[in-house]
Amino acid sequence: MKNSILDREVTVLGETADRDLTSELHDHIHGLFDDQLERVVVELKQLIDASSAQLLVLLDELEQRQIPSTTHHLSTTAWLGYFCRMTPTEAPGVTKAARSLAQMSHVERQAIAGKIPPASVRLLAQARDRHPEAFAEHERAFADAAASLDAGELRRVVSH
Repeated sequence: MKNSILDREVTVLGETADRDLTSELHDHIHGLFDDQLERVVVELKQLIDASSAQLLVLLDELEQRQIPSTTHHLSTTAWLGYFCRMTPTEAPGVTKAARSLAQMSHVERQAIAGKIPPASVRLLAQARDRHPEAFAEHERAFADAAASLDAGELRRVVSH
């Protein structure tokens, strides 16, 4: 997994994650030209989207291994609430998206690359759950659409 913005301008994770980066970040930001700042924001969003997809893949594996239930006597949803501080509304949706993403190889590949944002992954998971056979036939097209459309536009596409 990457531990910084693609061009390494702003460290996000890694060795520096345990110290206060606020002043270092602000000093760095003030030294950026406008076009650099734009690029860093876009790349950070892509990194966040990729990390969100990676979280879903890891969560599916955690659930497959039954770690929440066997180690902690918790459901996966309760485990997310306790260990990841997810709300009772958020955790079930994340769990369901993780299960669905594991069944959507084209979507998973593009989401892990940061090309499909989390909201679009959830929309595709819902569409797959509603119409699994039809979704399977058109998954590649849905993945490509999700990589180029925002969630609102994608919602209109998958509702047809």
